[in-house]
Amino acid sequence: MKKDNLEGKKILLLMPSFFNYTELLINELKNRGAHVDFIENKQLAFDFVSPKCKFRSLRKLVFTIFDLKWHYLKKRIDLTKKYDYFFCINGFLFDKRIIEKLKGKNPNIKTILYLWDSMEMFEWKNISKHFDTSFTFDPIDAKKMQIEYLANFYPKNIDLYNDSVKNNIFFVGTQHSDRYDVIKKIDNCNYVSMINVKLLIKYKNIIHTKLVYVFLRTLNTPFSISYTKNYELVERIRKDSFLIYNSLNSETILNLMKESRFVLDIQAPSQVGIPHQMMIALAMGKQIITTNEWIKNYNFYNPKQILIIDRNNPILLKTFLESDFQADINDEVKNSRIDNWVNIIFK
Repeated sequence: MKKDNLEGKKILLLMPSFFNYTELLINELKNRGAHVDFIENKQLAFDFVSPKCKFRSLRKLVFTIFDLKWHYLKKRIDLTKKYDYFFCINGFLFDKRIIEKLKGKNPNIKTILYLWDSMEMFEWKNISKHFDTSFTFDPIDAKKMQIEYLANFYPKNIDLYNDSVKNNIFFVGTQHSDRYDVIKKIDNCNYVSMINVKLLIKYKNIIHTKLVYVFLRTLNTPFSISYTKNYELVERIRKDSFLIYNSLNSETILNLMKESRFVLDIQAPSQVGIPHQMMIALAMGKQIITTNEWIKNYNFYNPKQILIIDRNNPILLKTFLESDFQADINDEVKNSRIDNWVNIIFK
């Protein structure tokens, strides 16, 4: 779509608030002359959208009885207003009644879905059939759902950094699954500086009490080990230098990445899609250290730029750390710069 084709168009955007990516997208759409109404697409408390969440059947029953998602949405959407596009990113709050009612008022409205989380993490499989066009950042999900693959977007003001800057590893992310364990093992290697590695401790276990902790730490089951670790991280019993307890702003995160030579990626064990930070790192020409083995299937994969490590035994190869790699930006990465990305979404 040409830039001026969104001039005067009215867009209803249902999207998660995630760092500054919401603002980036809204600004790009407005700069093209569109009028944007934004509604935060978030997980409500005790949502059942994750297939692996505890008490899922009970959660689903509560949401169904009280119609919680629709109750949230109808308070925030003016269904009497005319729209040209309904653009939904992720499916946390999606309810098919949105599209039914929007199309009742706007017969020619175009509905677009983009998923930046995978089906392994959230139950998206029945969503895409309600939309005119659907995309996902996960190439495996794209085949399963028979929708288009499109990598996550990144800002326009990202330059190629070929200089061998400080010999640091960059990582900023929230603790989940085995991220703490992977970082801890890398930290013990002492090959490169970890000063720009920041693991945010944010989430408590569903039952977070000292009594349960004292009992479970004497056991040796996967659940007790996981619970004990989470409790000790939240309560700051563990004192690792890479732990943080307050979120960093987007500018700080970008500056930390700029001054680092290597970018560490520890994806959720079942995820193969490339997150926003990784797309930025690729656009900067950074060298990537990742646990995502599937990355070798992308057409931008270059073993001189991307080192795949075993999350259980992360070994940083000295030859990789000391290489003189100079990057060139692959076309697939260029397609995800936000202006090109919007062209594809609204084609």
